[in-house]
Amino acid sequence: MSLEEQQPIEEKEFTYEELINIGEKIGVVNVGLSDDEIAHIPEVVVDKPETCSICLNSGSLGKVLECTHFFHSECIAQWLKSKKNCPCCMNEVTIENYY
Repeated sequence: MSLEEQQPIEEKEFTYEELINIGEKIGVVNVGLSDDEIAHIPEVVVDKPETCSICLNSGSLGKVLECTHFFHSECIAQWLKSKKNCPCCMNEVTIENYY
């Protein structure tokens, strides 16, 4: 069947139970970064303390993503294990820029 012959997929809103069932059938899908990939983002010391947008505490030691947002290393590592984007601006974190 060619692309022209395929019927468009209808959008469907799933119930919570349906989503749970789908998740059980397909298993866990990892959409985050590995520990090794996160380790390639350098830890930096900033001149003046900045507030981490995850824990809301200030600090001078942490990681600055390519979008220039600052986070404590532990906070952003935990976040990036499940998502590949900045929690502030939602820009994708492309690890290739840190190699």
